[in-house]
Amino acid sequence: MDEERANPRNFYYYAECLQTLGQIEDAKKWYAIYFDHTKDEKGSMMIAALDRLDEIEPLFKEELEVLPFAHNSPNDEFAPVMYDGGIVFTTDRHVGKMPLKIKSKWTGREYLKIANAEQLGLIEYREPVPFSGKINKIDRNTSNTTFSGDGSTIIYCQNDWEANVKYFYPLQLYVRHLKKENGAWGPAEKLPFISSKHNYMHPWLSNNGRTLFFVSDKGNGIGGSDIYMSQRINDTEWSRPKNLGPNINTPGHEGFP
Repeated sequence: MDEERANPRNFYYYAECLQTLGQIEDAKKWYAIYFDHTKDEKGSMMIAALDRLDEIEPLFKEELEVLPFAHNSPNDEFAPVMYDGGIVFTTDRHVGKMPLKIKSKWTGREYLKIANAEQLGLIEYREPVPFSGKINKIDRNTSNTTFSGDGSTIIYCQNDWEANVKYFYPLQLYVRHLKKENGAWGPAEKLPFISSKHNYMHPWLSNNGRTLFFVSDKGNGIGGSDIYMSQRINDTEWSRPKNLGPNINTPGHEGFP
């Protein structure tokens, strides 16, 4: 921080560290220094957020016991949802019989996949297993599932099969419907408003299955990535996505609605 030509980005990271340590006033000072150097609204937004800590603190007064999931691993586990008597989550750990030889170039571990663990008691679960061999792919990241309330529709994100102009395989949203005749998931369909030029990710479906919230960096938004909403018209049609606007989205990166 004392370097005369220090990168202003480090002022922001230093403020984050101070904030994590509970040194709120010092954190606000460095967010202000970051804003003075860059005019980036993230700095002023963080100061405004810290000024409101006293307002939200009473919301967290209730004593809660937070327990780790019994089957956590040293790998990544995130995006849990309850489904069909168990928990469905995203992980890059190995689940199943044989470890996969195909690894992600980003992490050196297996690609992200969806796993599920059957619930046995209040906090007891069976060992996680792959959620669906149809949905998980050995060479694509698959993550962030969301289900309709009746369990008949699943939406998830997965890398596209074709690279975009930046040579990335962007995350896309796919939907499948449960077949009544055999209880198997039907074919994957990319949601109709998706463009392979951008990322579409982190879906969350309302309980009645008619409103979808998701995150995209598709441009013309408020920040780097914003939260959008689309209404389901029928099994194949969805309304044009609507940006949730400045009350929800910021110049930063929104995610995980």
